[in-house]
Amino acid sequence: MTTRSKTKRPDSSKDDTAEETQPMSNDTAERKKKPQKSKKLYCICQQPYDGNPMVQCDSCREWFHCSCVNLDPDEAEDMDWTCNSCPKTAEK
Repeated sequence: MTTRSKTKRPDSSKDDTAEETQPMSNDTAERKKKPQKSKKLYCICQQPYDGNPMVQCDSCREWFHCSCVNLDPDEAEDMDWTCNSCPKTAEK
């Protein structure tokens, strides 16, 4: 026995297909945005890697934007650097 709701389902699903397609694409777009929101945060500014030069602390191994720690990116490549959060070792 076929009920009224079962006979309407195929017809209504055809009509809703166009409407369902749009929300599905929005869901997909939202899923694509989520990884961007969950990017790892670095630096004292707690922002993700943005393509600008960064320097890694030789002690804690955390990454910092050169602009946030007032380092020249060219100089940072060739130097040992320790962030302000790490204890400085006494130089001899």
